[in-house]
Amino acid sequence: MKRCVFLALLLSAALVAVPAFVLVGCENLTSTGVTGTTLSLTTTSSLSSTPVSGEMDGSTTTLTGSPATSPTDGTPATSHPSGSPAAATTTTAASVALTEPPLELKATLYEETDFHLAWEGDWGQGVSDILFSGGSVRTAGTAGATVTVAFTGTRITWMGCMGHDFGIATVYLDGHAQTVDLYGDGGTHYREKIWSSAVLAYGSHKVRIECTGTARPGSSTGSTEISVDAFDITGTIN
Repeated sequence: MKRCVFLALLLSAALVAVPAFVLVGCENLTSTGVTGTTLSLTTTSSLSSTPVSGEMDGSTTTLTGSPATSPTDGTPATSHPSGSPAAATTTTAASVALTEPPLELKATLYEETDFHLAWEGDWGQGVSDILFSGGSVRTAGTAGATVTVAFTGTRITWMGCMGHDFGIATVYLDGHAQTVDLYGDGGTHYREKIWSSAVLAYGSHKVRIECTGTARPGSSTGSTEISVDAFDITGTIN
C-alpha cells in the first residue's frame, strides 16, 4: 500500500524571518513497517531551483545540502546546494561623526618683520645678513625696549643671536616673568633658540620680551643688547 505523507516545517527567528519549507515524502508500507522513504525539500519562496534531497530509514533522517543563509539586512534567505559555499556576509560598522574635528597644530616660523609683532622703545631697524633667519635681525640695548607677540596655540620659541656681545632680557609669558641671559662664550651664534615655553594649554597666550639694559657680571664686553630674529609658534600668530 502506498501512502503520501506531508510534513510542514515552519522556521522562524526572533529578528530574522526565514521562509517556510514544505517537506513532501512518500512511504512504501509493507507488513513489517516502513521500508524506505524518499524526501524532497522545496521552499515556498522559490529562491533556489535545486532541491535538498535525503533518505529516511526508520527513525533516522539525513538531509544533504547546506542550510539557507539569512542576511541581517532584511533580504530573503538563499539556499545553497550541497558542496557549494555560501556567500560571505560582510558587516560594515557605521562611522560615528565627531562633534568637533581634531585640532591639528603645526609649528610655523614667523620672522621679526611680521606685522603682528608690537615693538616699543629703542630698537634698531634691522641688521641684514644671510646668517640671520629671513636675512635680518633686530636688536636693542636700552632698558625698557620691548616686543610683544600674541598667539593661539600651545608653544612658542624665541630665536635670535647669542654670544659675548649680548646681555640680559626678561620674558613675560601670560604675565609671569623669567630672566633670560643671552651671553655666551666665543663669537656670535646665529639662529639660536634663546628661550622656549613649556607645552601650554591650547588657547590664547601673550609673550613680551623686555631688554633690561644689564649685562652678566664678568661679561667680556659688558654689552646689554638683546636680539630678536624670529618666533617659532605651534599654532597661529594673532
